[in-house]
Amino acid sequence: RNLISHRPPLGIFNNLVLENNGHNEKSLNIKKSAIGLLVDIARIYALHKGGGMLSTEERFDFAYDRGLINSTSHQDLIG
Repeated sequence: RNLISHRPPLGIFNNLVLENNGHNEKSLNIKKSAIGLLVDIARIYALHKGGGMLSTEERFDFAYDRGLINSTSHQDLIG
């Protein structure tokens, strides 16, 4: 449910919506938009197979060990 409620900030023409950053400048909030999405994906993988780990990296390791993601995706996700 959390993943569904945090959609990417897209405008009417599917452009990214930028937010005011407090200095009269527009910026994209990466944490809210992208990193939060990755954290939610890791949670879903862990919940799907009953993993009880706490960190996002552990959750992606768990998903890789269970064959839910391939090695390329695993390396891309954990850096």
